[in-house]
Order: sequence, then C-alpha cells, then structure tokens
Amino acid sequence: MPHASFVRNCRDRTPGRCRPFRLHRDGNHLRRFFNESITGVVVNTGINGFCVIPSCQRLIGAEKLPAGEIASESVLKRAFPKLHSKWDYILFDCPPALGILSLNVLVAAREVLIPVEVGVMALQGLVELTETIEKIRERVNPELKITGILTCRVDKRTRLSVDVIDKLKQRFGDTVCKTHIRETVRLAECPSFGKPITEYDPRGRGALDYGKLTDEVLQQEVAGCPGGR
Repeated sequence: MPHASFVRNCRDRTPGRCRPFRLHRDGNHLRRFFNESITGVVVNTGINGFCVIPSCQRLIGAEKLPAGEIASESVLKRAFPKLHSKWDYILFDCPPALGILSLNVLVAAREVLIPVEVGVMALQGLVELTETIEKIRERVNPELKITGILTCRVDKRTRLSVDVIDKLKQRFGDTVCKTHIRETVRLAECPSFGKPITEYDPRGRGALDYGKLTDEVLQQEVAGCPGGR
C-alpha cells in the first residue's frame, strides 16, 4: 500500500532524513511528465526492485496543463506502456480529489484498491467514488475493476470502527478486504524518515497488516479473480 514515502527523494542517504523530491523548475517539466518522458522521472530506491516516481506540490499545476489537449484523461494511459514493460506491478497513489490526475490514473489502471478511514463520512464518499469508477468503466476503461476496499486506522476497541466496518460489509459485501490496517503512530512517523513501514518498524502492527494485505491481494490474483471476489 503506497504511503507518503512515495513522495520522497530516496537518493538522499543521510541517516534519519530524506529531502522532498523536487521537479525541475522549468515550465515544461510537468508537461513532459504527462507525455514522452515519463520513464525519465523514475527514481531508484534503496529497496531492490522498487522504484518510485516522486511527487511534489508543483504537481498541482498538472491539473491545468492537459486541459487543452484532446482526450486529456488518457494522457497517462498513452505513456503507460513505457512503464508496464519494465515492472511487474505499478501502484498509483492518487490524491483524494477526483481531478485530472486521479481521472488519468483510473483510465490507465486495471484495478483499484480503495483505502477508507473508518470515520463517519467514510460510506458517503466511498459510494460517490464507486459510482465514478462505474462510469469510467462504462465509458472509457472497461477493464477497470475494484480489487478491494481497505479499511484503515482501525481500532476495534471503539464502537465507531466496528460500526463502520459492519456498514461497509453490508453495502459492499466481499469487496471489503479481510485485512484491516490498524491505527498506529508508526505509520504516521515513517514518511518523515523516508522509509516504508516494513523498514521503519518491520515487526510492528503496520508492517504486519500491510504484509497480510499483500498476501490477500496475491492470493486473489493466483485464484484468477483480479478485481473482485
């Protein structure tokens, strides 16, 4: 599950510190990101086989850059084959708003894993998102499927967490992942150190929960039913 460490420059080897990755300041860099040079912004990390395309606040400007282009929602999909040929799995960490960035991802991706914080507004926002995904599936990306709905920041000692999970299961059934990501301060701390939770606190609850999630998704893939149980 991608976390905030995706937006860090992992080439900074200073212990306990990881500088934010900065895109080039020339005005064309974001446009190149959306076009021919997507592979040019891939960054290696200290983890073998794991690379990232870092983000930064300037990427907000990309919401306006493709506006004048034809089929602006498919810009990432056109660049996607250049990435797909080099990596077995590609994870997109989307912003919460359904702008041009998230729309590009939904058009390019085959599966969606939806993280949901167990709060009072969780169900309402999730319903709206699933309706959007259904529209994209019908109109531009028939391969798009929901792999699962992942509950996060879960504390089963509270009535709220239990109630929200029950309501999600009533509404979405087996699409809700069996794995729950439990509340732990370690998950909030690890991005500040530029490390994934599996390195920052490998024996903690966060690492164990995401390990279980990985096993669940891979088992689903082996079973031959990606994007739904």
